[in-house]
Amino acid sequence: MQISDLVGQYHNSTERPQMTGTTGVSKIVSSIKDMGAGNIFEGTVNSVKSGQVVLGLSNGQTVTARLEGKVSLTVGQSMFFQVKSNEGGTISIKPYTVAGNSMNITLMDALKAAGLSVDGRNLSMVNAMMEQQMSIDKASLNEMYRVVSANGDVDVQTLVQMQKLGIPTTTEFTSQFQNYMADKQAIVSAMDDFIMELPKTLISENLPAKQIQDMGREMLSVITEGLSGEVEIPGELAQMINGESLNLVADEMLDADGNPVEATAVETLAEGNPAEKPGEEAGPGVEANQGGQGETITADNRQLLPIPFTLGSVMSKGELRELNAQINHLLGQELQAAEGENGETSVPLSGVQFAATDSTVAVLGAIRDMLANSGAMEQKLLLALFSGRGFQALVRDAMEQQWLLKPKDLGVSDKVSKLYEKMESQLERIESIVKVSGQESQNISQLAADIRNNIQFMNEINQAYTYVQIPLKLSGQNASGELYVYTNKKNLQAGGEELSAFLHLDMDHLGSTDVSVRMRGKQVDTKFYFDNDKTYNLVNAYVPRLEARLREKGYNCNVTVANEGKSVNFVEDFLKKDTPSAGLVHRYSFDMRA
Repeated sequence: MQISDLVGQYHNSTERPQMTGTTGVSKIVSSIKDMGAGNIFEGTVNSVKSGQVVLGLSNGQTVTARLEGKVSLTVGQSMFFQVKSNEGGTISIKPYTVAGNSMNITLMDALKAAGLSVDGRNLSMVNAMMEQQMSIDKASLNEMYRVVSANGDVDVQTLVQMQKLGIPTTTEFTSQFQNYMADKQAIVSAMDDFIMELPKTLISENLPAKQIQDMGREMLSVITEGLSGEVEIPGELAQMINGESLNLVADEMLDADGNPVEATAVETLAEGNPAEKPGEEAGPGVEANQGGQGETITADNRQLLPIPFTLGSVMSKGELRELNAQINHLLGQELQAAEGENGETSVPLSGVQFAATDSTVAVLGAIRDMLANSGAMEQKLLLALFSGRGFQALVRDAMEQQWLLKPKDLGVSDKVSKLYEKMESQLERIESIVKVSGQESQNISQLAADIRNNIQFMNEINQAYTYVQIPLKLSGQNASGELYVYTNKKNLQAGGEELSAFLHLDMDHLGSTDVSVRMRGKQVDTKFYFDNDKTYNLVNAYVPRLEARLREKGYNCNVTVANEGKSVNFVEDFLKKDTPSAGLVHRYSFDMRA
């Protein structure tokens, strides 16, 4: 039987809303003459034969139409259809669906009761609310309608889910929510892009030299703020260095082969341009990419020392020579080789000499002080310094020290939250420096906004849930981590329940690493997931040692390692864990006599 006389009720309503659909559905029809392309109507299947269907309308009329596509219909079935065309007395129709599913009559009833137009977007809205087990009373629908109307370019399903989870539907948050749904939430990638882009803001031939100089000084003040200029050298390396086994410590200028640099080569670099290869012209100094004696600076010869946060850990010999020469030339000092008693040249050379073991932060601090205390400098020489690969490597290293955590930092209370507070403050100050200079860096502004919006979105999520992205500085690589705690904070306060957490790491050498932890009291069950045999075998071999150390700390731990991938859907598997959806909304017909 037909379960409602929706169309009849619609036409008899004294407060009938005007249905001016925006997606091709203009109004509900009750007669054949109303059946224009895009109209929707309810009909009961009277007969189906050879692609022709006879439908009964709510007013007693019948209509014969051609059914588009392969659709299984049964006699007596009541459903909604949409008119595809009505030409020459031939009506072509198709079943009307919402989100690919046959439409539930409740959707139209709810919209009509709420005084809202029956169009595709509104029908999708009600359907999504029913899937999420949300109330579809008049007040709830009108509130959701205001949200959907204010965000016309955002998917309705996204808005409904955010509303249910209590996440503000601002432009910034909807963008972040969609990123998280698509597994594009990694803040580390945005940070990397920002750090790579930052030095470029100091390179502008349109700015006067004094402005570039002041801008560089202010930028370096932010970059080095709070960082220690001391370098902690591991004991074994210290012995090697003191014994000159590495041949890298001395205030020497070394060539690509490790030999002292001749004075003529140093003077060439001191002119502000890199040495030229035979037959090639040197660049203007802004895009310096050659070391001394024709050495090409590449990633292959970048690292001189395995000591973190030193010049030798971030730049090559050629870059170090170039940096020393550029700084001395800015100070107006032509590097001269000191003469020995017999007139022979020897090292070290006169002037500022930074060595491979010097701290990156200390060197940036020295450059900052130089920019602050020296008189006017030449624009060409400033641009040569700021565009040099050595200087840019120093900036990247300092910013990574500012914004990346070391594993030992994770044991410090509030370390992650304080990191993000500092990051937001520094982003704001850097943007202000760029704007005051009169430059408009669209890339810097957009990247800063992406980072800031991601942080604010995480703060919003953490009002109810425990989730954080952890930017990590590991040995020889940067890694992105995500920590999910599968307990709503309201439930966590009650205490006594099992605590579940999931940690995801993306690392260069181990690959995708996922750790699932379940804990009740001192009982801990941990499972590692790896997607490659090599990592699986490596970690599996150390499981007994891990279990023994945890027992020493009073935990009864069961550790297993799985050679399989594991992923977490941020929305479906995490945010909605405590509030599962109803799934698809189905349409049923009932015999009221049953």
